[in-house]
Amino acid sequence: MELVELATALLGAGYMGIGITGVVSPEKAAGGYGVAVGDPDAKAWAGAAAWRDIVIGAVMVVAAFWVGGGAAAAILFAVALVPVGDVVTVLRRGVREPRVYLPHAAGAAITLAVAVWMLVAG
Repeated sequence: MELVELATALLGAGYMGIGITGVVSPEKAAGGYGVAVGDPDAKAWAGAAAWRDIVIGAVMVVAAFWVGGGAAAAILFAVALVPVGDVVTVLRRGVREPRVYLPHAAGAAITLAVAVWMLVAG
């Protein structure tokens, strides 16, 4: 396994870890992302987003171990759209706290960086 594939797998594990946190404690995870979970509908939404993150992480691990090259890079480029969409969602809610944007922006930036690295290395 090459270093870029290991980085992709670790990044996927990070996404899965975020998702597991959201499944176990949706209130805590949602608060960290700027979404208050005060009613059952919001809590359900946070849980669904958590499972989304678990699946995205699993796809990244599969891409790292079994896909490789340009196809894996393309998967990572597509995955990077998720945290970008999260930023847009939080912006539309009118959240003004910069700290809630950091996880999303960092997730997008790191995912894009690994995608470029994989493309160049592949």
